[in-house]
Amino acid sequence: FGHLGFLANARNAYGFVSFIIFATAVSDVAAFTFGKIFGRHPLRSEISPNKTWEGALGAFGVAMILPWLLRFSFPFFGTRELILTGLIVGIGGQLGDLSISVIKRDIGTKDMAATIPGHGGILDRIDSLICTAPLFMHMAGYYYPLR
Repeated sequence: FGHLGFLANARNAYGFVSFIIFATAVSDVAAFTFGKIFGRHPLRSEISPNKTWEGALGAFGVAMILPWLLRFSFPFFGTRELILTGLIVGIGGQLGDLSISVIKRDIGTKDMAATIPGHGGILDRIDSLICTAPLFMHMAGYYYPLR
């Protein structure tokens, strides 16, 4: 989460930090919703049996649309940066979610739902952000000076 701290001290901090947290959360909700409604094909059942390809594709689609809908967060981003931002949230969110699922399964604490009933626990709320925040910070820093 050091990357979020770095973004919080950057120029345009409010737009950057608000966007990446909000977009990652919306993408997670989209994955859950699309997976529940349309989910038929497991993504990686040995890692996380409830994740589906349909949920992942739904999250990816939403993540690709969000940068255009929330463009006011960073009006200086061009088409290339908006596409990269969507890819970061769409792919990075899924990678973060699956990576933390593997770690939790390896240490035997797969079910952490007791901490936040109905949401799978604190780690399930931030697992995607663990991957999207660093990727977004480095992409934004590559194209625009953050200080």
